[in-house]
Amino acid sequence: MASIFFSYRKQGEDKPSSLRLADDLRAAFGEEAVFRDEKGLKFGRFKDQLIRQVESCKIIIAVIGPTWISRIKDLHRDDDWVRRELEIGLERKIEIAPVLVEGAIKPEKSDLPDSMGELFEFQFTTIHPRHWKTEVGQFIDDLAEYLNLEKRETAGVKQVSIPNLSGNWFDTEGEAFQLAHSNDTLQMMAYDAYGQAIGQGTGSIEGSQIQFSLQRIDYGYGTGRGTVTPDGRLISGEVQYGIQRFPFSLTKH
Repeated sequence: MASIFFSYRKQGEDKPSSLRLADDLRAAFGEEAVFRDEKGLKFGRFKDQLIRQVESCKIIIAVIGPTWISRIKDLHRDDDWVRRELEIGLERKIEIAPVLVEGAIKPEKSDLPDSMGELFEFQFTTIHPRHWKTEVGQFIDDLAEYLNLEKRETAGVKQVSIPNLSGNWFDTEGEAFQLAHSNDTLQMMAYDAYGQAIGQGTGSIEGSQIQFSLQRIDYGYGTGRGTVTPDGRLISGEVQYGIQRFPFSLTKH
């Protein structure tokens, strides 16, 4: 059984950072040391496997991002698996490491069900996209010391390699984006739902992280950042125009 159990929301903005952190931990400690259900489930009942993994782990990494916060009411449902994973951990007195990603702010205790109140007795860690390598490296060092695990990667964080992002992308609002990816740079064009050009911009790529600027005819000049999933098919993040900030999720077609 794995020493580290990974708890996270499987959809939305949280997922790219969650997968990136899981990959970094697997690189540091080995595949067998980290359980993530999308990779670790075998034949058998989903429920039984998850419960066994939670009960046998030494620490639960609870990744909390914007989607976790926006869906906080779901934690009051008895059939919510994020709730059940953390409840089992709390009942079994298992160490929990809540990790805030993608700018998420620590939730209020009053927003959680009473059964999860003890989550606030644990130290929260914040990992910022711009300081990912440094902060994840420190997080891995702390885990190695606490779990008495030997690190397999001396650099602390695996260098993420993503596929070429050139092609056509679409967001949840029906807008289209055309990306041209060369080395560590991006050129981008934005189109409305009718195929009319509404903006263009440039960006830079480091690992799975994107920083970009975009000039649009409707919002003006904006800057943003995003995280690419390992398969290169999804980019999630946020973009800011003046005082307005918008989350986004792009899917490659």
